[in-house]
Amino acid sequence: MNKRFLFLLAGGLVITTIFFHRRVSAQSVIDLTECQHITTSGSYRLAKDVSDPSTINTNTPSIGYCFSIRAGNVTFDGNGKTITSSTGEALEVADFSNDQNGFSNVTVSNVVSSGGVRAFGENINHVTFQNLQVGGIADYGSDDVIIHNNTVGEGGILVSDDDREWTAFRAIITGNTVAGGSTDVKVLVEVVGGQVHPCPELDTIITGNTITDTRNDPPPEATAAVRVRCATHTTFTNNTIHSTGSTLGLYLRDESDDGTYENNTFVTNSRPALWIAAGNPDKTYPSRNTFRNNVFQTNDTTPTDPDNGYLYYGLGIGSGNIFSYNTFISKNYWLLGHVGSTGGNTYNHNTFYAFGSGILQNLTGDTTAGPPSDTYTNNIFNYSGASVFGYDKWLASRYSGNHNLFYNRAGALSFGSFGTLAQWRTTTGSDAGSINMDPKITDATNGDFSLQAGSPALNTASDGTNIGAWQTSSCTSAWTCDPWQTCQSNNTQTRTCHDANTCQPPTNQPALTQSCDGTAPTVSITAPTNNTTVSGTVSATATASDNVGVVGVQFKLDGTNLGSEDTVVPYSTSWNTTTATNASHTLTAVARDAAGHTTTASTITVTVNNTVACVEDWTTIPCSDWSGCDKTSRTQSRTCTDNHHCGTFVNQPVLSQGCTLQDSTQPSAVSDLKAK
Repeated sequence: MNKRFLFLLAGGLVITTIFFHRRVSAQSVIDLTECQHITTSGSYRLAKDVSDPSTINTNTPSIGYCFSIRAGNVTFDGNGKTITSSTGEALEVADFSNDQNGFSNVTVSNVVSSGGVRAFGENINHVTFQNLQVGGIADYGSDDVIIHNNTVGEGGILVSDDDREWTAFRAIITGNTVAGGSTDVKVLVEVVGGQVHPCPELDTIITGNTITDTRNDPPPEATAAVRVRCATHTTFTNNTIHSTGSTLGLYLRDESDDGTYENNTFVTNSRPALWIAAGNPDKTYPSRNTFRNNVFQTNDTTPTDPDNGYLYYGLGIGSGNIFSYNTFISKNYWLLGHVGSTGGNTYNHNTFYAFGSGILQNLTGDTTAGPPSDTYTNNIFNYSGASVFGYDKWLASRYSGNHNLFYNRAGALSFGSFGTLAQWRTTTGSDAGSINMDPKITDATNGDFSLQAGSPALNTASDGTNIGAWQTSSCTSAWTCDPWQTCQSNNTQTRTCHDANTCQPPTNQPALTQSCDGTAPTVSITAPTNNTTVSGTVSATATASDNVGVVGVQFKLDGTNLGSEDTVVPYSTSWNTTTATNASHTLTAVARDAAGHTTTASTITVTVNNTVACVEDWTTIPCSDWSGCDKTSRTQSRTCTDNHHCGTFVNQPVLSQGCTLQDSTQPSAVSDLKAK
């Protein structure tokens, strides 16, 4: 049984996901030491770094994946080990059997690889990819896939049908750090629903991710940090997207309807931060999406192509879209660029700010008269140049607005061929309650778009609040922050923080970036030396260094701690070798830095030999009595025993000596005695 609950709370979006899975019977963990297919349920652990030989999996459609999981109820723990694949792919959860039953409940964690991982098959569900450091993650048609707290490279994250009649429902993408850079990858995070009309309701949730796109080649229109294509009911909240290269920020296309895009930041370098269009003629334009509390910013000050200079290209907007409390910031000539729609969209409480000297917004479309018209209310339009609006096949009946604040920092307010604000009101019949005044934005140059005291925008909106996106109510921010992401090679790490009350402007926002130690220490054993013999008490020593500092070094004998961790240079420990057997032993040392990185020194082998010289003892047990005197050799002998059984005879007593025979015959008479 599986259930997922989505809670909407006042003032912010809170997502709570609860999964109930079948329990897997307790069993031992299976250590893996080479690439293989996994076809049996169980718990698996990668025991060492592995490389995928070029011949792996050549008998299956999944050529090139080092590990291929083909069963449900599997836990795969990468154990922080590295998978190297000859084809660049690390691991897949795949079903090629077309079995309608499929399988479910697979968790993959702690894998390190420059290659990608994927879930592949429409009959697979409840797959979790978490705590990975991989080149890319893909969900091809599998349902209820969770992609959480991963560091993902240029392959990005993809939820797609893979050009098949598959649909990947209810994917959840949270807390990931995604960084691009390849000229081969068009999109870093993409949700693709289908190929034909109508587009499916995917219910994808994407929240709390940091996406940094560094791709810098001249891109086609479809190149973006984030793209949602033919996928409805997408929830995209609390994400930070920064394109430092030449890609779009968010690209919404092909009837991707009924989505929620809230509390995100989109910053681009040279392309629009927001692009809404229909890429295929058989699809309707994106409609009924809600954009709230987002920041859209483009930083290109000298665009060579007008299309590159727009902050917002909305030529293909459908109807019923709502833009509220968003801040649109453009450092270039254009601000919004082309905005055209089928009508009926709402722009309420937004701040549009252009640093450049061009037209603030170019209204475009066909010559069809409204209604429905697009409605602009309670917005700030702040620019420094030619005109608030430009026009391209646009009719005044397609616009309805009121209670807006218009301001030209460079001089008189202009509505292009429609003239002044008064003439604009007469021509359009709109903006009767709008004003032409300086909104007194605090510090736009440094990104502070709040309103100063005395601003004419304060409390003058139609609803009694402030005109524009930035409100100064008594809202108190309630921040919660996700854990810091993995320390990057530039020794910085990021995190995502959320204000449950979505205050505008946000106050007391915690730091989102901090310095960190991304480099592990080095360590090597200096004594004893490899392949030597030791005895008695010896000193084990090691040298260690780190870019920040070594906290301590722990010596290990045969994998077990030898003494306590030494925190003082020079790093050493005393070893009484008589506590070890007379045999070969392994000795290593583990260095640790303050960031928790550890490095193990190359292992050395030493031989313990504590053999004691034997001392003879011939005294405790007496020698035997001397034997009788031999008549022939005139000698006598005895036996003696060494109590220590040394087998040596340096101090052995005399065992043989000379002797004198005595005559035992008695004389019979005096005369006989004389004779003798």
